[in-house]
Amino acid sequence: MSAGTRASTVELAGGEGSSPSAADRPEERDGASRASRRPATSGSSSSSESGRSHRRTWWIAALVGLPVLGVLAAVVLSVFVAEVVVVPTTSMLPTIHPGNLVLVDKLAYANHGPRLGDIVVFDNPEYKAIPKHSGNPLLSAWRHQFAPVDRVLIKRVIGLPGQVVQVTRNAVLINGKVLREPWLASTAQGKTFGPYRVPPNEYFVMGDNRTHSIDSRYFPEHAVKRRYIIGKAIYIVWPPGQVRHIG
Repeated sequence: MSAGTRASTVELAGGEGSSPSAADRPEERDGASRASRRPATSGSSSSSESGRSHRRTWWIAALVGLPVLGVLAAVVLSVFVAEVVVVPTTSMLPTIHPGNLVLVDKLAYANHGPRLGDIVVFDNPEYKAIPKHSGNPLLSAWRHQFAPVDRVLIKRVIGLPGQVVQVTRNAVLINGKVLREPWLASTAQGKTFGPYRVPPNEYFVMGDNRTHSIDSRYFPEHAVKRRYIIGKAIYIVWPPGQVRHIG
């Protein structure tokens, strides 16, 4: 056999004996095509379930968290900013009636002290259970939040630090001059008092209903220390028919 004949034989043998490629086999081509079209069901399902779980967790957190945040915000506002107190007595008639709810501004004296004529809410100096403290506003506010009604009082500032106060039968004298008091229904003062010089950082307070008021004329130390003053009464907020600005 010649060299040319052998080469031709080898080419023919190689062509006929080699296996067809996967692309040339119809059954494998169809199988690959079907596999590529088959959806990945397990992965998609897991992702969807995870998304729903996250949404449920968010809603639960919102339902639980929002009320808690609301309560915390209310507590912070009540302790540090403002609160509503009920007036149980007649000592502030005719300005404030028994049962009135009064809004107290706790930031009113952040930059200055009470002014003459202001209506203030303060710790009752006669309440023996009130501990003396260094003026820490947090301690004072916290104690007031959980205090019964008789631990706090509401009165009007009549004498400022350094002023000399004297109460006669029908008038209040400040440094020897009659104090004009348009808030009074009667000029009758009840118990007379003084002359008395108000100490530094203290305030002389009286009720508008002078003949039915336990105030600085009766307190053991007379004037009220500034650190015991909780805030300034600014509005009557209840009942609806009596809502008005008072300070």
